[in-house]
Amino acid sequence: SKLEELLYYTGIELLEDYDPTLLSKYPSSSTRFILGRQAFQARKFDKALELFNMMHTDHRFYPEGRLLVAHILAEKKDMKNSYEAVSQCLSAAEKLESEAINFKIKRYFRMVNEICLVN
Repeated sequence: SKLEELLYYTGIELLEDYDPTLLSKYPSSSTRFILGRQAFQARKFDKALELFNMMHTDHRFYPEGRLLVAHILAEKKDMKNSYEAVSQCLSAAEKLESEAINFKIKRYFRMVNEICLVN
């Protein structure tokens, strides 16, 4: 979609201040990530997990979504699934980095990969 294409190059900051009910009218992996992050920050972990788990595995924000899933699961003392989410973050970031054609995007996914690695 045009929204996904725009957010691929601009980042999600563009939509972070929008009303969540408005964002939920446009279901996409990007809006789910934004809404999931808002739920995470509000400590509404079950809602955040639901949203992050609806993201497509090849989506730009999937690795970061998996990282936040790992944090939520660790908070819930579910370490086995938390480690699995970190592993998903690492592999998704590596895959997206290898597929990126733009140096800045490659560097972004390298950074996400390293953040997953240290968490």
